[in-house]
Amino acid sequence: QGVTEGEMPIQTAGALAASRDLTARLLGYIRSGEAVTRVELAELTGMSRTNIVERVGELMSLGLITESGSGPSRGGRAPRQFRLNADAAAVLAIELGMTSVDVAVTDLLGAPVVSESYDWSINTGPEKTMALVEESAERLLARHQVAKLPLVGAGLGFPGPIQVSEG
Repeated sequence: QGVTEGEMPIQTAGALAASRDLTARLLGYIRSGEAVTRVELAELTGMSRTNIVERVGELMSLGLITESGSGPSRGGRAPRQFRLNADAAAVLAIELGMTSVDVAVTDLLGAPVVSESYDWSINTGPEKTMALVEESAERLLARHQVAKLPLVGAGLGFPGPIQVSEG
């Protein structure tokens, strides 16, 4: 059964997941600085130039990467370099310590944009502690500079082993 003009071929869930994984890998290489040009990405991954161009274009259209200049020429035209756009989204970071609670909104490189810290005993209990965290997170996310950014992840750190059955 062929695809008629104007129709998109149906991709399986597995193919879509694999495509996202490859694109995420490219983003990771650019973020770390391990590969910052299309040529470097192709050499590192073994992917075709066409595939690299497509995926880099996707990352640029999502605003996750930007051009950062030109790299050294290897005999032809100097390749364009890319870097992570750390300001494209926000991440919520929460650390519950034995005697404190820290809540922050960071950029994609982990640099805090806004944060709040509280003297707090973990022995206060899970209900009151999580209420404090929720109020702080809502307040921080509502602040002007981060309110317009998509929240793409959250991390929560605890001071030791967790007893799920105890809350």
